[in-house]
Amino acid sequence: MNIAGTLRQWLSKRSGPLVIQECRNCGTTLSDDGVECPNCGSTSVARYEVP
Repeated sequence: MNIAGTLRQWLSKRSGPLVIQECRNCGTTLSDDGVECPNCGSTSVARYEVP
């Protein structure tokens, strides 16, 4: 899912802060429990919380 899809999903059922995890190496959006990027294998993950 891309960031626009994630934001649309969050806006439709806002129950708390939106958490976006993104691979710092290739920019792939990861699932909430993602610790390794399925695209490039990197474990460097950026985490953004949107209130």
